[in-house]
Amino acid sequence: MSSEVKETLEGRERILREAERLFVQHGYRGVSIRDIAQACGMTNAALYYHFSSKEDLFLNMLRHSLQRMGKVLAQSIQEGATCREKIEQLVTAYIKLAMEQKSMFHQGARDIIDLAEPVHKIWLEARDWIIGFISDILCNGQATGEVRANIEVRGASFALMGLANSLLMYQNFLREEGVDPQKVHTIVSIFFEGVGNDSGTMNDERSET
Repeated sequence: MSSEVKETLEGRERILREAERLFVQHGYRGVSIRDIAQACGMTNAALYYHFSSKEDLFLNMLRHSLQRMGKVLAQSIQEGATCREKIEQLVTAYIKLAMEQKSMFHQGARDIIDLAEPVHKIWLEARDWIIGFISDILCNGQATGEVRANIEVRGASFALMGLANSLLMYQNFLREEGVDPQKVHTIVSIFFEGVGNDSGTMNDERSET
């Protein structure tokens, strides 16, 4: 990689990093290109070399941030772990990351008002990525016999995310910090085992009474 290309990439990364900080602090409407350029120690013209407009910069920043989070989630999976262990590792990392990046998630939700369609599209891309990632884990679990072969893995992946997001909302509501391993273990157990008794066992118990 030439020094010129390296400098260009480093400049782009610096812009994205400073843009994320400012947008999270002040919102889309509260930040100008001039603000971001000054934070990066460059002129407006230099910033426009990388991004065509504030909207273009914001959307690239949001996509870049979500891709970075995706890498963190992928790296949370330990090689050689069972399907269930991988799911528990993923849910733990997801909740931890979402709590650490709470301001970014809230800002993304607020800025849908200003940039509804393009922001919504990026959030859908991120959702589809994590659903695909979970689906791959579950497919591998089917191959090893850890997950039933008749399970539709995409639907099951949405169900798991519903459980994880419910726990996240619960912790945010109570203003709890950090990740509670026992709560994560509980929702993963519910996901894999359900909450009801085996039908045969229930019938046996009823017949005995």
